Parts: sequence; C-alpha cells; structure tokens
Amino acid sequence: GCGTQRWGDSPVTDDRPEFSIVVPTWNGEGRIVETLRSLTEQRLPARCYEVIVVDDGSTDRTVATVQEFARRHPHIALTCRAEPHGGVNSARNAGIRASTGKVIGFVDDDELVQPDHLESVRAALDSALGAESGGVGGPATAESASFRTCPTCSIGDATLPIAGAGTSRRLLGGNMYIKRSVFDEVGLFDEDISGRGDENEWFARADRGFLYDEQLSVRHRRDHLSLRQLLVTGYRQGRATPVAQAKLGNPEALRLLPKLGEPKPRAQRVRLPSELLKGHRPRLSA
Repeated sequence: GCGTQRWGDSPVTDDRPEFSIVVPTWNGEGRIVETLRSLTEQRLPARCYEVIVVDDGSTDRTVATVQEFARRHPHIALTCRAEPHGGVNSARNAGIRASTGKVIGFVDDDELVQPDHLESVRAALDSALGAESGGVGGPATAESASFRTCPTCSIGDATLPIAGAGTSRRLLGGNMYIKRSVFDEVGLFDEDISGRGDENEWFARADRGFLYDEQLSVRHRRDHLSLRQLLVTGYRQGRATPVAQAKLGNPEALRLLPKLGEPKPRAQRVRLPSELLKGHRPRLSA
C-alpha cells in the first residue's frame, strides 16, 4: 500500500491505490503520449496510483498508441478501455466504473502535469479545507499555440475566480480530484451533456464545497490544434451549453439550439456551418 492517509475522520489503510486518474480521449493519437509521460513521471510512488485511459470511439490509432506506451512502462498501472463514442461524460463514467482508487482524478488528453502534481493533490486533500471538502482541483494554464483568435485571447486557459486557495462549489473538468464516496452518494456524470459545462450539472447535484487551489495547476496544450479543429471544438461546446443550462433549470436555453443547426448523432463527424469557415484565417502569434 501507500501508507496511512487521512481524508476526513478515518484513516485509510487498505491496499487500493490512493488515486485513479481517468483520461478520456477521442482521436488523441497525436497528443496523448505526452500526457501519459507526464503522469508516469510523478514523484509519488507508482504503487499509489493507477491511470485509466478511456477511448471514446476513436477512429485513429489511439488505442494501439496507449497499449504500446503501457508495454514500455510496465511499472505503472496503466489500462486502456475502448468504448463506443458517447462524449466526454460517458468516457468519464466508464473510467469511474473501472477505477479502484479512493480518489478519482480527471486529466484531459491534451494536458501535462508537473512531477509533483499528485504529491500536491495529496497535500491539498490532507489540509483542513481539503479534508472537509468533496475533492480538490486547480486551474489549467495554456501552452503556446500557432495562432490566436484575437490579439489578447489566451487559448486554453481555464480558471476560477479564487485567489490562492479557497472553497468553491465546482471544479474544472480537466483538473479535478473527487473522493469516491461523493460519487457513491451523488451518482455519475450526465451523459446527455458533452461539451462546455459538461461537469457543471454534476457539481450542482453534488451541492457541497470543493477545494480549489491555484497551485494545483496543469498545462493545457494547444499546439496540436489547427484552426478547423478549434472551430469544431467551439461549435460542439456551443451546442452543449444550452443543454447544460436546461439541465440546471433553465429550459428556455434550449431555444438557442435551432440557431446552432440540427443536432448530429454522436458518432457522426461534425460538419460546421459554412459561414463559420468563410473568411477565417489563422492569425500567427508574434
């Protein structure tokens, strides 16, 4: 085991890993290796965590890439689950079901973590605020991209309006660590929501405090994105926002959907409205 850890009132001493890190991915062949490498280079002993990659119906060589990486790093408990394409919340749920850790973390397939990341998460959970919370998390800071959408835009930054460390009613989906007992009580993520706000509905149901700490940051890569991929991502997130708002009690938000085009089956490739692509040219960073 990893020794005795105390999260809340009772010490944990069984042989389960402290952390299960779930990495949802879809067509991530060209980016996921760097994410996995950063997770295998943790200062926390390898026996203390497992990594579960959930492939969300990729059409490229993502599964084979992860399996090859796992063969080259046998000291890490790394598994890859191939699932039908159902969206990020569906992939997260598959990872939760496959996990054995006492705390379940979520890292996106285009993020990089520092070698002391899991040690810092452990320390946050052991702090006074962390012990009383449902979990911990932090921001994502953007890596450089080959273009930007406006002179002052920062592609990929994600933060909450909390300076330092403090209690929040939600965390950010690509950098959150939730105690298993909270999932046991609240249930899993809503699989009807996939895109911007996909985790917010779950946090509304959880209805409790979580510890957000600026020091628990991850790096959010954007160097792999083309302009078209950025537009596709934005379009998907735009379609997801009204659905998420309706789930949170604002059904009028669904009136926005016709303006965003007819919904497509999840397994189909997204086709952007032509007006989104006309006249757009990448703007190179200085």
